Amino acid sequence: MAKVSTTTETITPAMAESWLEKNKENRPMPRVKAGPISADRLKSFVERIEKLSEERDAIGSDIREVYAEAKGVGYDVKTMRKVVAERKIDSADRDEQEALLDVYRHALGSNSYRAVAEQFGISKSKLHRLVPKNETGTGEIETASSGSAGEGRETAVEGSPAPALASIQASA
Repeated sequence: MAKVSTTTETITPAMAESWLEKNKENRPMPRVKAGPISADRLKSFVERIEKLSEERDAIGSDIREVYAEAKGVGYDVKTMRKVVAERKIDSADRDEQEALLDVYRHALGSNSYRAVAEQFGISKSKLHRLVPKNETGTGEIETASSGSAGEGRETAVEGSPAPALASIQASA
């Protein structure tokens, strides 16, 4: 182990070279798989990377402008970003992710929109439009079993959706 000096001293290039020469066998050899460096080829790579970075920045700016334009005419940008992200995913992968999300929601005690929509024979998106957010604002679907007696749920069947969904069953 090298001795660490606690005093401040100036190290000259000659001192550093001398130290490197003495400790040559203690230093691991760098693993480099490169031959002679071609300055022209290196410069070409760097310039291509810089050009692509500039193009990426310009495209990012264009995308931000499109989102701003959409927001200006009343679209919800957060939802649009989610739609764009979902469209990038393969439909089989997306279905698998939604199914897994439903499993996790069910495990945490919330009813999934997919399960309730299937129960009533309607699309999940129609269910989202028809069901108001609950008191907590999470949009979880309340069932008759999630409330206690005397809370206006007496007419609902155990395990069926809360009265807010009764109209869906009637319209389906």
